[in-house]
Amino acid sequence: MNNILTFNELKEIAKKIAMDDDRVEKLYIEQLETQSMSSDVNFFNVLYLVKDLSFDDASFEFIEHFGDVLTMFENTENENVIEYRIIYENFTQGIFRIVSNKSIDVLEELEEKYICVLNKDENKKSGVYIEKKVHKLTEDEFLVNTCEFFWNILKFGNKLYTKEFLNVSEEYRKVLSLLDEHLKHYVLSENKYLIELGKENKLVFNYVDTEIFEKYLTCYSKLELDSLWIALFNICGLFRKLSLQIAINLRFDYAKELDRDTVTYLRELKQKANSR
Repeated sequence: MNNILTFNELKEIAKKIAMDDDRVEKLYIEQLETQSMSSDVNFFNVLYLVKDLSFDDASFEFIEHFGDVLTMFENTENENVIEYRIIYENFTQGIFRIVSNKSIDVLEELEEKYICVLNKDENKKSGVYIEKKVHKLTEDEFLVNTCEFFWNILKFGNKLYTKEFLNVSEEYRKVLSLLDEHLKHYVLSENKYLIELGKENKLVFNYVDTEIFEKYLTCYSKLELDSLWIALFNICGLFRKLSLQIAINLRFDYAKELDRDTVTYLRELKQKANSR
């Protein structure tokens, strides 16, 4: 198997391995922020949580499912963790870990942001971990976040209109940061996938539906004037879609008038900019 896998294909292969082996309890995969479900995977990181480490040569069989191995080496430092670094013949690189469920504490300092793709224990839902580890958004915080977002959007739009590009990249990052924060709360409100391992137990916006994720990626255009105007309206549209879903899920009110008035003003501003 020399073809480069998409992230979705990688996930399905990893899930089949987990389902076929009784020793596996959970499957974790790291999904990078730049990866959508249809992205090609040049690097992957999978972790199987197991009842015990009596795998013998089974770990190599697991590794071979993802492609033809060019080279690999073991990087195991803990008796409850098996770790391999692999390079496949198509030059895809991978980190492959098998971890005893007795050793979860060892993994708390991992830099990677793992998501739980498969949990065989149907009695344990991600919502349990959300209650324990993550602060849920209040309606006041939701309103403050919304107002701050549109205030920064207005500042950014005015800079585009006046062509004040000195700090425009800094303003752009602020807007994207606020969008990221809202996206996190969208995932939380949906009770979707929670990072259980790694630093700070952060949520990550993986497995948001493809349309939202692909639209989000288009916000990271080159810092050119036309691209930035397009990105600005894309960001507003995405923020609205996320906000309305958060509001439905958590029974909050959404500041529709603020949204409408801001976007109307931006359209007028862009028209003026084009007619100059």
